[in-house]
Amino acid sequence: MKKENIRQSSLFVLVSAILALFHAASALILQSGFLDKLFWGLGLIILITGVIVLLTSIWQYRKGGSYLNGFFAAVLSILTGGAMVFFTRDSLTAVMFVVGLWFIFVSVYVIYLLVVLKPKQPTSVIMWISILLSLGFGILILYHPVPEQKNILNLGGFLGLFTGLAQAWLGVFLFSAKKQKPSAAAT
Repeated sequence: MKKENIRQSSLFVLVSAILALFHAASALILQSGFLDKLFWGLGLIILITGVIVLLTSIWQYRKGGSYLNGFFAAVLSILTGGAMVFFTRDSLTAVMFVVGLWFIFVSVYVIYLLVVLKPKQPTSVIMWISILLSLGFGILILYHPVPEQKNILNLGGFLGLFTGLAQAWLGVFLFSAKKQKPSAAAT
């Protein structure tokens, strides 16, 4: 695997680590209703942005300028923001479902990296821990996307914390990995 691909993989895993740590912080530190309010506020910002972009597109259309890209972006922003504001719980559930799928995908991707990189023993143990935590975290989110019970919220928080830490370590390892030399059989 080329060094550039390994570095891209490390950024992918680091983004996943940040997502897991954000989820852990929202579950362990913040109250359960905070995520709903945060999501609603984000939806309101997206909705207002969509209206502003729509007005700008109409203004561009009247001036005879380019308006089509802005119009499509405005419609998508208004629909997305509106869904987040008016259907907060359903939208949040859908987003968390995608996040759960993301972590399951990350665990499969780390298995791929494990096969391709063939790391030494301590690194492979951390990779397997990252795989199992990502898989468990993804499954937990799929079954409880927006948990109401405090014990599920705490479990998700701790699982997200450990997943984020393992993936952060893995991302740093991949970022600093050396380019593998081709084997004698390949040359």
